[in-house]
Amino acid sequence: MNGPCAAAEVSVDIFPAGPKPPNAKVGYVEMVSQVPGETYTKTIEIGNANHDGAEITPLPDRIHVRVKVRGQSLKGLPGRFKALYRVFWTT
Repeated sequence: MNGPCAAAEVSVDIFPAGPKPPNAKVGYVEMVSQVPGETYTKTIEIGNANHDGAEITPLPDRIHVRVKVRGQSLKGLPGRFKALYRVFWTT
């Protein structure tokens, strides 16, 4: 969470558990919080194409997650984004 007009950005790599099985690829699930007050999608500046989740880049051994939120004017919404990521090996 951040205040009016302030921005906050997260850029992180998330790895699946254990060694990579033969012929496996990285799979993932993004679960954006639907709890009122925990995520304001109107404040997402950098995210997915719909601006309702993070920008996720699948890589051979991990995913890269990037999201930036900015608070609105003094009487507007603060920037908020909360999500859970499940990253796993899939064939």
